[in-house]
Parts: sequence; structure tokens; C-alpha cells
Amino acid sequence: METGAGLTAEISNEAYRNAEVVVVPSPQALAAAADVIVKVRPD
Repeated sequence: METGAGLTAEISNEAYRNAEVVVVPSPQALAAAADVIVKVRPD
């Protein structure tokens, strides 16, 4: 997961890490590390 992606939902990077999610520093790092990328876009 990209750093800061959960901030709009008030979910911190630390909360994701506590749930064993890997938080990466940039979109480029995310793309390099991911097998699958899913983007959610509000209507």
C-alpha cells in the first residue's frame, strides 16, 4: 500500500502496518513490488 493512502479514511500507515500490510514510500515502489494493483475511484 502506498504511504498515506488511508489518510482520507483516517487510517494511519501505522494501523496498516499493525495489520501486517506493507506500506511503501511511493507509487513507483508500489508498482515495482505489486503482483496486482487495484484502484478504487469514488463516483
